[in-house]
Amino acid sequence: MINITSDSKKISDSILKKSIEPNIAINWIENNFNIIDIEHLSKIVASLEAQKITHKMNLEIYIQIFRRLAEYKQERNDIESYKHHIIRTATDRESLTALIKNFGAYNINLSKNLKIAIELEDKEDYLEALNLYLKLRYTPGILWVKQKLYTITANPKSLPELRIALSMDIIDLDSYRIEGHLERLEKELIAQFKIKELHNIILEVKNKGLLPHKYKEDIYESLLELSTAESLFNAKQYHETYFELKKQGKRFKSSEIIDSLMESAKKFTILPEEFFKDLSTFKGFMKRENQIFMSDLIHEAISTNNTIMIEAEVGIGKSYGYLVPALLQRNTSQKKKAIIISTSSIVLQDQLINKDIPAINNLLKEFYQIEETPSIIGKGKSNFGCSKRIRSYINFLEREIKNNTPNKAENIILKDALLTFYIHSKFLDKNDVDTTIVNESIWREINANKCNCKGSCKYLSYREQLATHKGIIVCNHQQLLAYLRNQFEVKNGGIFPSLENVATFIVDEAHKLEDAAKTIFTNSFTALQLLEVNKKIEETVKEKKSQLKKFDTDQTLYRYFNNLEELNTKFLYSVNKIKQEIPHWLLSAEFEEGEQKDEISIEKDGRKYKVNLKAAQNTLYRLLNQLIKIGEVIDNINYYESTIPYTLKLSIETFIEVIQGFYREKDYISFIEKSRREEWIFNIMRKTYSDILNKQLMKLRQSVILVSGTLRVNNTFNYMMEKVGYTNEFMLPHHLNNNFDYAKHRLAYIPKEIPNPSNRDEYYYTEITKEIARLLNLTEGRSLILFTNFNDLNEIYSRLNGKLELKLLKQTQNKPTDNLIREFKNNKSSCLLASGSFFEGFDVPGDSLQNVIIVKLPYPVLDPVLEIEIKTAGEFRMQKVLIPKMAIQLNQAIGRLIRREDDKGIVAILDSRLHRHNYVAKEIVFNALSPSNVLFTYSNLEYEWRKLND
Repeated sequence: MINITSDSKKISDSILKKSIEPNIAINWIENNFNIIDIEHLSKIVASLEAQKITHKMNLEIYIQIFRRLAEYKQERNDIESYKHHIIRTATDRESLTALIKNFGAYNINLSKNLKIAIELEDKEDYLEALNLYLKLRYTPGILWVKQKLYTITANPKSLPELRIALSMDIIDLDSYRIEGHLERLEKELIAQFKIKELHNIILEVKNKGLLPHKYKEDIYESLLELSTAESLFNAKQYHETYFELKKQGKRFKSSEIIDSLMESAKKFTILPEEFFKDLSTFKGFMKRENQIFMSDLIHEAISTNNTIMIEAEVGIGKSYGYLVPALLQRNTSQKKKAIIISTSSIVLQDQLINKDIPAINNLLKEFYQIEETPSIIGKGKSNFGCSKRIRSYINFLEREIKNNTPNKAENIILKDALLTFYIHSKFLDKNDVDTTIVNESIWREINANKCNCKGSCKYLSYREQLATHKGIIVCNHQQLLAYLRNQFEVKNGGIFPSLENVATFIVDEAHKLEDAAKTIFTNSFTALQLLEVNKKIEETVKEKKSQLKKFDTDQTLYRYFNNLEELNTKFLYSVNKIKQEIPHWLLSAEFEEGEQKDEISIEKDGRKYKVNLKAAQNTLYRLLNQLIKIGEVIDNINYYESTIPYTLKLSIETFIEVIQGFYREKDYISFIEKSRREEWIFNIMRKTYSDILNKQLMKLRQSVILVSGTLRVNNTFNYMMEKVGYTNEFMLPHHLNNNFDYAKHRLAYIPKEIPNPSNRDEYYYTEITKEIARLLNLTEGRSLILFTNFNDLNEIYSRLNGKLELKLLKQTQNKPTDNLIREFKNNKSSCLLASGSFFEGFDVPGDSLQNVIIVKLPYPVLDPVLEIEIKTAGEFRMQKVLIPKMAIQLNQAIGRLIRREDDKGIVAILDSRLHRHNYVAKEIVFNALSPSNVLFTYSNLEYEWRKLND
């Protein structure tokens, strides 16, 4: 370091050699510039400018120096140097503007850029102006803008002021202030969810070599991992943001940053937990921890477009558990999309539409002023009337009344009922009609099954509204799967909005999903449909040949119709022959397992049959060839003119596919079924549905929520996951229990001294009837008796009827159950003997139901479909097929009893096989009854029941 009193040449040399501190050099020149030799002054200034440190000088002194230098250059007649120096004597942007005007021509490029800097100052974009002055090395501009910025950033408060302050720190190489301002910027930017900006600022400081030690940690290097969350936040997808951060929080190193960002996201959302907290303040609503947990899980799945499976026990509050997160999510979505909820029962659909959805809508409006989400029920054609057919039927009744027919009074009542229905029902929904007047036979005459209206029809209006609905659509599983199949195979909207306009799919009662898939993905036709197609072809040919003959047009087309007519005649012969031969083709399903058959005691369906393909071969092949030829001729005709309806060709293709399926046993299960109307149905179905459910439902881009009270078998989800195509790529399945004290409130009874259900003889029915009778008397009615078939139900009913001082109710096949359920609820001494649908979906809380009697373990009915499943499973048929199916049905039946926390009652299983030491299903059944006290004698049961009621 040289002595600052040395001559100017040495100082100049020291500055050039960077052997003197810049601040000392600046101070020295500011104090001595007016006495330094002009030549030396010029060199010193040049060296300071070369080191880019003149911007640390005092503006007034800098200007005085350059005026002196400019005068010196002018005296020496060095005009270019004079202009170079004089233009650097501006004191502000106004004086600079004047100097550019007078002297700017010497350096056009510099002048152009200086004008841009002035414009930036005019816009108060001082930071950009400063950067441009720095780039141009225009010291006066740097100095006066810095002076302005120092005033602004003396005590920075806003985010823009902090950005400016940090930039000034970088320019001034002020490490201490950099750290302080960087910390404040971090806090502000995270609060405003500006993660990329924070990353870029840190990167800028790092590139200048000024990054404080704290910001060299890995967490700041990893900030860009949060860019997805920032994008979601900027798109106002706040729920999605929250769960993206939650996911990142598992691996991001700074929980503090994640927590701060999550708090920012939560300001714009209402989480389910908050809703249930507010709900608990309402009378009649209690806080249920597992309901909140369920809602949080579903909220995460919806927000991340994931798939989740949840088994929620009775009393959790499933419908609120999935409706609340779905509606909260919808509220923050910029584009409103449909939410499709499918169930397996009409009872639950009605509960959702008429009770749960309106209630939650009202609560959300009251709590948070959230607008109501509209809802609509998706039902099939047979549930709606057809405007045209109703008008036609009313006209018919008016003619009958006018002609004074014998039943005139009844016709007047019926006409009035239909008019009221037609005028007041928005969509002609069957629920709006008076079924005491309009019976099933009349309904078949007026429903929309054969609706071909083209104009104003209320049913068509319903379909249009359903296809464009943006709220909640409630439907059954079959409708959901048919819609999805249509989306994947036909690629059009179908009855519901197209896939891109659906946000979430919720499958309630998901344990019935596979059964629904079997229905939807089964291809079938009836003998009657064959005859209908034959008749339609006959009518079309007759009409078209008449036209062609009359106008003497193209003979080629005429020959095609002749050919079609001949084929159709042969087709009719084959159909009639099939109707005659079918009874001789049928084979019953077999289960040849000896002792194990007795152990399982499987019921036979009696309406589904395998086909003896050898016996059927000649007739079916003949029919198949005729259908193929008819299809080819129709294609030829339609090539000339579109005469044959597309629907007719589609029917023929279905016939062909089904018949071919009968001879492709590797891929399909084929069988013939006899309908309740004694009609023969040819069916082919897949052997497994997991792949198609996985592709068409589970892997959708939308969120998919599967919920039910019974999804596990023997405490694992494995069976159900395999059946519905739920793989490990989706969210972990969850089982949520309730707070019911089953050990205290539920007794289980498996009597020893009753006969084996495999032998349904007189002795069996006598003993079972006695056992049921004393159980009914013990609880004074209030009982649901569940049978696996209607033969047993009718037999026991006939033996009990008139023998008890209790009201006996009996389910009747193919009859509506609404009135039956209503009567049971209203009469506490009643006993309901039922089957099928009453194993699940029967919800009678309170003391109207205190006794559920399961007469026999509910193994599946043996039919050709089950037979194939059993054979495919081989030696593991018990574990893979029969016991899981029974266990799910049994769990549903047991779940009918305790519906509320304070309910109490008895579950009785009258199946003595459970007392065998090595009975294959014993462990599963006892697990299903746990933790109830299981009793084996009536005397013990009677004692415990009295004690429970004291």
